[in-house]
Amino acid sequence: MRQLKASSLLETIVAMVILLTVFSISIVVIQNVLRTASMGDRTNSYFLLEEELHETIKNKKYFNEEIEKDQFKVSKEVFDSILSDSLLVIELKAVDAKGVVLTSIRETILKDE
Repeated sequence: MRQLKASSLLETIVAMVILLTVFSISIVVIQNVLRTASMGDRTNSYFLLEEELHETIKNKKYFNEEIEKDQFKVSKEVFDSILSDSLLVIELKAVDAKGVVLTSIRETILKDE
């Protein structure tokens, strides 16, 4: 009768530990890649909001509106400040296609007389 070589329990456990380590590292790498992609969207949306804020102030478009720009939906809300009657507050929010708020900006400006 021929004897077959079989792996021991210790060798199997070592192999499992190595596989789990490789899988754990790959999950961390994938999460970092996804987070970096999300940060790019947040950065782009921030600059888009800054541009929209400057355009609002320049053109004196002090009213509430929603604007579709690029892949973002920009929500602009203008209201009187509680601190003074001569101040306006402009709040801008950028929302992605999934409905997640990526960035928001709030600016207080002087009302035009």
